[in-house]
Amino acid sequence: MFAQPKPPLLATAILVLLAQLASAHAHPGLDDHIAQVTAQLAAQPKDTGLLLQRADLHRQHGQYDAALADLNTAAHLKPDATIVTLAQARVFNDAGQITNALMAAQQFLAVEPRHPEALVIRARCEFKLNQVTLAIADYSLALASPKTSEPDLWLERARAQAALGQLAKAAGGLDEGMARLGDIPTLQLAAIEYDRQRADFAAALGRVDKLAAKSPVKEPWLILRGEILAQAGRLAEAKEIFQQTLAGIEKYPPAKHELEQTIQLQARAREGMARVEARLAKKSNS
Repeated sequence: MFAQPKPPLLATAILVLLAQLASAHAHPGLDDHIAQVTAQLAAQPKDTGLLLQRADLHRQHGQYDAALADLNTAAHLKPDATIVTLAQARVFNDAGQITNALMAAQQFLAVEPRHPEALVIRARCEFKLNQVTLAIADYSLALASPKTSEPDLWLERARAQAALGQLAKAAGGLDEGMARLGDIPTLQLAAIEYDRQRADFAAALGRVDKLAAKSPVKEPWLILRGEILAQAGRLAEAKEIFQQTLAGIEKYPPAKHELEQTIQLQARAREGMARVEARLAKKSNS
């Protein structure tokens, strides 16, 4: 099975420095909500709307067998309801049942061929089954819908394009996403990574400058700029940037020096400086 490419490490590293990670593992209130819908179903056991509602709550809670049981009941009550098929595709996809998810998505798309969510589910399945070209086509159809606004979908298509070596298309597609959704840092950071991979350092630096101009904290972007300059072989400029960054960090108030983000920033700048100085020394000795 084709392994899905990981998001660019650059995006992860920068965002960890700029923001705290949200805790997303708990599902507060889902148990209570499920209990409420269950009580309603006791009085109205043939209400497919309630069955669909409870199935989706079970899905969100990771209770996939219970979700599918409710959907099977709903399917028997209304065998021609395509919404049940879409709900099944959603559950199968979340449960990692790729073949079943793909079959359900295809069944639904036979009736509604341009439905964005179903296209995305099929694209994800195709990608995991190494049908990357088909996945890119489905992502593109889904993203063509004005109803599609999730930044992650633009990232997913870009990763699929990058998996085929289509780095320029990956970066260009992210630019299309930002033209619609705004200058979202996660999209811009991913585009920077693809620019760097294809050695378009001017484009990468332009993106970094754009992000830095909007950020009250400049040092993460200065470090990134220094790393790109070093990658481009512009070592003297990179050294100057790392020096500027370290000087800026030294001016932080004492309390800010204790923060883990600051410690990581300083370490990254020092490592960048050491690498550049080593390369400069080697160059001067050659």
